[in-house]
Amino acid sequence: MRRNRGECFLVTCATLGCLFVVASCCAIGAWFYFHKKASEVRPMVHQTPARTVELNPPVSTGGRPERPEDPPASLLTNSPTPAPQYTPSYEELPATISADGLMVGMTRAATAPSKTHIFQGNTLAEIREAHSLTVNAQQWQAGQKADLAALRKALPTRRESQKSERDGSIRHSFPQTGLEVQVWIRNGHYQRFALLKAL
Repeated sequence: MRRNRGECFLVTCATLGCLFVVASCCAIGAWFYFHKKASEVRPMVHQTPARTVELNPPVSTGGRPERPEDPPASLLTNSPTPAPQYTPSYEELPATISADGLMVGMTRAATAPSKTHIFQGNTLAEIREAHSLTVNAQQWQAGQKADLAALRKALPTRRESQKSERDGSIRHSFPQTGLEVQVWIRNGHYQRFALLKAL
């Protein structure tokens, strides 16, 4: 069967196209095979300098002028850098808590030991019954109308437990760091206060 020129041309183009595709695939494969893999490069880590030194402009002293790039001799010594001063905010300061004007940790000179004032060694460890409670600048008295919202706000902790007593009062306990503030309330009024060691 005889083929015409058009068919021969198409067959030739198809053959050349297939050869081109095969050659391209071989070239790409050889490039990946013989090409060196790029080494893993880690990003540069920028470190914060240990301290920042502010240099004053050089002052002419009549001798050899000091170059700006030369650090002062005082900076060449290994003197420790003073830590920056940190001033805590008012909310971060520990609360000053006292009962009847006495604070846990006071010495025997402040008050004598009794059933309500318990000492450990020479320091006041617990105040088991008091008629007034002071937290920072706020004070609450026995017999005063109870304002638990103000008391909760004044105390550093947000933890609170309640327990009913036999006399009908409710004891509110506010644990602090190493200290527990207890407040008894009956008929909507403060009855008494206590500062005890936290368990």
